[in-house]
Amino acid sequence: MTSTTTPTARSDTTVRAELPDAGRGLRSWLTTLDHKRIGVMYLICILSAFFVAGIFAILVRTSS
Repeated sequence: MTSTTTPTARSDTTVRAELPDAGRGLRSWLTTLDHKRIGVMYLICILSAFFVAGIFAILVRTSS
């Protein structure tokens, strides 16, 4: 008769410690796979583009 062993489940803290983007800093934000961080980065990019486009629109209207 053979015996088999089942792998034990790891806790979230163990998995989180092994992820390369678990730290803080710019590199961890740019290489993240976390959906919450990606959403925040998306909102920052959209708002930045909105304000830059507004500045360009004001420049175009004042230059003519």
